[in-house]
Amino acid sequence: MSGEEVPMVGHPEGHAGSAWCELTSAAAGEAGPGALRPRDQGPDPLTRLIGAPPDSRERLGRLDLTVSGLGSIGAAFVDLLPAFALGTVRLVDPDAYAPSNLRSQPITPDAIGRPKCEVVGRRLKARSPETRVFIRHDRFESLGLADLQSSHAIALAGDNLALTVAASQRACQLDQFIMEGATHGATSVAQVRRTAPAKGRERSCPCCTWDQSEERELAKQTRFACDGSGRPLANPAGPTGALAALSAQAASMMAFELLRWGLGLDDSDVTVEYCALSRVSVVSPLVRNPACRVEHLPWHRVRSARPLGELSPSQLFALAHARSPGRRAVRSLEIEGSCWAERGSCDCRVPPPLARFVGRSAEAVSVGTCGMCAGPLRAHSFHTHADAPGALFASCLDRSLAELGAPGARAAIVRGSRSTFLVVGSEPSARTPVSRRAGRGKERR
Repeated sequence: MSGEEVPMVGHPEGHAGSAWCELTSAAAGEAGPGALRPRDQGPDPLTRLIGAPPDSRERLGRLDLTVSGLGSIGAAFVDLLPAFALGTVRLVDPDAYAPSNLRSQPITPDAIGRPKCEVVGRRLKARSPETRVFIRHDRFESLGLADLQSSHAIALAGDNLALTVAASQRACQLDQFIMEGATHGATSVAQVRRTAPAKGRERSCPCCTWDQSEERELAKQTRFACDGSGRPLANPAGPTGALAALSAQAASMMAFELLRWGLGLDDSDVTVEYCALSRVSVVSPLVRNPACRVEHLPWHRVRSARPLGELSPSQLFALAHARSPGRRAVRSLEIEGSCWAERGSCDCRVPPPLARFVGRSAEAVSVGTCGMCAGPLRAHSFHTHADAPGALFASCLDRSLAELGAPGARAAIVRGSRSTFLVVGSEPSARTPVSRRAGRGKERR
């Protein structure tokens, strides 16, 4: 592993609210002695793949991938990505390396105590300088919609079911490809579940295969905060105990599934399994489960040319229903990271009206001093909504979100009677569309 230091640049997306930090070389040629430069790579293996489109390299160069979970499977998967030279890779993991990771993961002793996302990200950047690498030392669940809306795909290699639920929900909402790699050490089975957005069919998600045993395990792994925030605190199930070779097998399977989808060769929803000891492989359809806990309908995405803080609720509603202005019946409005406080709580006999957005954390519910009783004013828990009914905005439809207490809003969710719209401001970088190869990826029956 190269000892070359790769500096980090905060807030790479061009706005202060970004969750990502970018890893970048200080100057050209400083990626380390092991870096792969285009002139040093020799013949391109992608040009020799039978059935691959002629623009394979360009397709992969436009991909934006988010990887969550950088343990034995996730780190090995990321180590395979330099050959693809993806346009952007985002790495998120809350953990740091421990001495017990030396046997199962590709690290040296100097990585002990350092965040996994940093170590793996530096290694990727050193070997693939042309790839933009972003890292986040945190749980995937802490990422907002604006942090993920630029990605085309999500790759999971975590060890807890709460992560699977959160990532599956985000992938369905944002209409993204998602795959999950896992191993079962006792039976030496490596598995990859993958689903892709496709027209003409209802998509599935990794949670569609769950039965009552997974639901019970999720309940055991999850505990809820008692600070009033309703924030779920997931307890990972712990390592699987699989051999490093089996984890590498799962990582390789993930890499090929990403390649198949990224080149437009396959958009089916499948589960791929391989038993290393018996050398048996099985591919089965991943069928949508009507009782799945994840909502599978994608959201319609709308981009505003102005920051959301400058827009009023009426302007948000108009953007969301631009194609059907006659149908502006708004069921609810949600500003990500904020709650709508209709009334406050103080020493007054009757809760005073607030009609403003407040932060969702317990520390942010204080909104100042009451003008009537001069006591501290807080958001009233019984009159505070994360997803506020549209009728509550009747008296402030034309006031900007900044005036209403949400100047730094990055994502707004407008729910109508039939559809949900995600409205993002001008700050995040736009996601480049991924073209699909004509005549491929049709629905399989």
